[in-house]
Amino acid sequence: MYYKIASILLNNEQKSGIASDIFIAQPDNQKEALVGKLFVLAEIQSQGSDAPKVLEFLIKNINFNYYQNEKVILKERIESISVESIFESALSKTNKDLMEFITQEKIKISPYAFNVSICVLCKNEIYFSGTGKNKSLLIYREKTTLKQKGRQEPEMEKIEYKISDVGETPETEALNITKLFSNVISGKIPIGGYFLVINEALSEYLSNKQLIRIVTKLSPTGAAEQIRSLLEQINSYVSFLGIIIKNTVATTFSGEELKIRLEDEIKIEDYKPEITRTEEKTEEIMTPAGIVNLKKWTKTISDKIKTVQPAAAAGAVKSSRGMFLLKEKIFFKKRSGIVSPEKAKDFLKKLGKLMAAVLSFIARIFSRDRDNEPRFDAAESSPRTENKAPLVISGKKIKIILAVALICIAGFFINLAITNQRNKDAAKLKDFNALISSIAKNQDKIEGDFIYGNKTEAKQLYNLDNDLLAQIPAAEISKRQSVQALFDKQKQQLEKIRNINKVSGLPKIADFANLTASANPQNLILNNNIVYAADSGNNAIFKIDIKQNIVTADYNLGIATSGPISFPSPGQDGNVFYLASAGIFQLDKTDQPSLLKIILPSTSANISGVQSYSDKLYILDKSLGQIFRYTKSADSFVAQTKWLNQPANLASSTGIFIDGNVYVLYGNGQVEEYLKGKKQDLALETVDPAIIGASKLIVTADYFYVLEPAAQRLILWSNKGVYLAQYIFTDLNNLKDFAVNDQAKQIYLLAGSSVYQMAIPIIK
Repeated sequence: MYYKIASILLNNEQKSGIASDIFIAQPDNQKEALVGKLFVLAEIQSQGSDAPKVLEFLIKNINFNYYQNEKVILKERIESISVESIFESALSKTNKDLMEFITQEKIKISPYAFNVSICVLCKNEIYFSGTGKNKSLLIYREKTTLKQKGRQEPEMEKIEYKISDVGETPETEALNITKLFSNVISGKIPIGGYFLVINEALSEYLSNKQLIRIVTKLSPTGAAEQIRSLLEQINSYVSFLGIIIKNTVATTFSGEELKIRLEDEIKIEDYKPEITRTEEKTEEIMTPAGIVNLKKWTKTISDKIKTVQPAAAAGAVKSSRGMFLLKEKIFFKKRSGIVSPEKAKDFLKKLGKLMAAVLSFIARIFSRDRDNEPRFDAAESSPRTENKAPLVISGKKIKIILAVALICIAGFFINLAITNQRNKDAAKLKDFNALISSIAKNQDKIEGDFIYGNKTEAKQLYNLDNDLLAQIPAAEISKRQSVQALFDKQKQQLEKIRNINKVSGLPKIADFANLTASANPQNLILNNNIVYAADSGNNAIFKIDIKQNIVTADYNLGIATSGPISFPSPGQDGNVFYLASAGIFQLDKTDQPSLLKIILPSTSANISGVQSYSDKLYILDKSLGQIFRYTKSADSFVAQTKWLNQPANLASSTGIFIDGNVYVLYGNGQVEEYLKGKKQDLALETVDPAIIGASKLIVTADYFYVLEPAAQRLILWSNKGVYLAQYIFTDLNNLKDFAVNDQAKQIYLLAGSSVYQMAIPIIK
């Protein structure tokens, strides 16, 4: 165990509207070893019974968000994920959940009503965040100097306890109900030190000196009982809350080591021994396998020599005592240590002789052939050799020795290569884990930015994560679920950044197949609370009365059977106009069909938009780059005039809408605005992913609506051209057209042979 915890809870409040509690989590041993123990000290004031409700939700929510955090699962595999990052992620989620709970329950509460401290204790590390007037106190040992006044004795040192408020925040800091837990403070509880979390009332009734005296003299449980008994004697209608934590690591150390560690904790500038030990440990880890550590062996020999000499000196002191003098003269015999100076000197001499012999032997091997070469004399026809001393080692043995030496050398280099490869793999794994940790941390920050509406920062972090994810090899993605989870989360965050909303389960208000089995309507329009859907293949126009919720159909149109009727447009007096091959097809409010004569600017294939406004009809001809205006007269449209001041490039236009101004829609989703034949300054923000098949535009006082049937989506901009959101209809097949009822705040969608209804979203 690294710590001991005890709690103090005295609920003395005599009035409603105040809730206080202490919560200490009880995770299983595995989770506690991995991410520590969570505890909460909370006091909430509110009207009526809201305070207990909020307190209960807060405690359950932070406990769930911390221990069920997805990063806890990742930490089991990736050691680089810190407890602090998990704690920050849980606090960010709790801020959001608490705000949603307060809004949903319609609770009116001030941020100043919260006095809450949330802490995580992992080994001897403490992480805490809070709001309100609770105190976070650290009791630690500190070395002080006692001066001897009027005396010449040297100054004496004394170790005493000090107390410090490590969680103090400025009183002038403004609180926000959406950011109650926005700062995390972390640090170590020093060896032999204590960490206290107490509410304001307890800090007022007990002084710092009393707290130090009680806490340091007793165990945490005993100290809690002592404080509780003192507070029970106070006639006060307030609550006292406190948590006492003691670092118990010191119980595992010996006396001398504990003294050294206490001095290290007390005097910060004397941390060099700890740094040295860290350096030695790092060097030990980084040393390749099979390499002899001369520094370690030299230090070991030196330490052995030093331990032998003081032992001998201690024996001499002991033998000088009169009481055991005779006994030691008889029985005591001086023994050399395991590694004495004499033995070390003898060992080094033998090692030197052995190395000299090996070098001499190698030199003889290389010089043997030269000395045994046959020599020729000019006077003699046969070679002669000088008499040499016989070699001790035969040629066969030399070959064996050389073979063994080559095998050893080859083994050494193979071992060196394997060790080098292992080091490279370890470095790659370390870099990979750091990369994963960095991506996960950025994704947590993005979630926080979503909560607080920082879309710009979220988009910057998302782009950074995109670059980091591109560095992950494809093999790692397929074999690691944790890595795949990062990619899935990145995709979800992209949808949030783009404000993509997936919509399903919309209510169906009509299915025209119930009227005609082969129903295949192609377009939709709303006029005077009647939705019209034209089906030229069945020579019918289907109608939906929105107010009475009645679905009917007009069949046998007669004059419309010669070809498709398209580009529906609402006219005056409840009339509806369609472009037909023989002219303009009209269906009046009494369901009487008629055909109005018109002379088109060119062929109907070049028409990309027809819209009526007042008693005028506007036709967009993309081949001529012009919008033509007609005036209705009896049974025809006459007085064709060019409405644009000058021709424009309308080749990729797909629709037109008129509300006083004329708007032209293009296939890429861009919209141009014209007033009195002159182009205006309007530009809709680009959409991601890009639009490639926009088919219809509707403009209202609040929004620009553009439908892209191939992508099954409806895109919205503000009336200033600022992109707002896009809605993807996941379960609508064959999306064709839509209409907007701005008064009833409803959108009607034609998909297949059915019409669906969706409320107009309110986008902030």
